[in-house]
Amino acid sequence: MNIWKMTIGFIVFGYGIFTLIVRIINPAQFRKLKALQMTMGKKTGMIIHIIGYTILPLIFGGVFMFAGIFGK
Repeated sequence: MNIWKMTIGFIVFGYGIFTLIVRIINPAQFRKLKALQMTMGKKTGMIIHIIGYTILPLIFGGVFMFAGIFGK
């Protein structure tokens, strides 16, 4: 077990969970979302923001936690 990979994975995964919860409760809190929507359009900006700030951290956090548990 690699404690550093586990810690990084836990932090990144936690960030993804945090953004998911905030997105559900109060999506107007994201300043970068508004900037992306103004630049890319409402729908495209929302998709890019969800992928970049929620989905990717959840994936990478999970991969790092898995590597920390089962990797070298």
